[in-house]
Amino acid sequence: MNRIGATGLWWGLLLIGGGALWLADVTGVVNVSPIVVAIVFALAGIGFAIDFARDSRNWWAAIPAGALLGLGALIAFVEGTTAPDEWGAAMLLGGSGLGFAAVYLSNRNLWWALIPGGLLLSVAIIVASVPIVGPGEGIAVVVLGIMAAILVVLAFVPIQGRRMLWLLVPAGILGVVAGFLARGAAEALESFNWVSPAALLVVGLVVVFRALSARGAGPQGDGNQRHGAVDGH
Repeated sequence: MNRIGATGLWWGLLLIGGGALWLADVTGVVNVSPIVVAIVFALAGIGFAIDFARDSRNWWAAIPAGALLGLGALIAFVEGTTAPDEWGAAMLLGGSGLGFAAVYLSNRNLWWALIPGGLLLSVAIIVASVPIVGPGEGIAVVVLGIMAAILVVLAFVPIQGRRMLWLLVPAGILGVVAGFLARGAAEALESFNWVSPAALLVVGLVVVFRALSARGAGPQGDGNQRHGAVDGH
């Protein structure tokens, strides 16, 4: 049976549950304890990490594992401590970066993972240093702008005959954040708080759909192979 079909269903359901709880809390429908949401995301992250540890062919699982564990740490850190919120944000960025780093370490042929991993870890260091060295929005704008420009260039430069156009997605995100900071409207980003839980809901639905599709296709594929073997015999 396809690995995604065997295990992805449970992690997808956890993502849907966590995203729904978070969205309900953000929109004021119900009052959900942030620690509960953090635990749900951490459990989903641990599940993906287990999949990755069991079989290195499941390299993709390291990416949501790092992001979800970082997200759980962010929520728990912000709600459970009085430390600067920037350090919690750095945990999310750092966890996501480490997820991409794990992809590369599991398979050196997946060198592209170093690009988003290195960028995320670099931004994590910058964000974590803000409470120590003071707010430096000007420096942050320059750094984010340079990173976005590098990603755009890499997206259109053919590497081994292929263009990595998917790099335009993180480039766009960095560019938007840099634009808000440049205009002195960093607080405007708070209006996008609902986007994160909604995105997790969508991702969870996609994971569940793929899991159910894989489980449904597995027996059929095996049956086709058996019929082929009998016909060949």
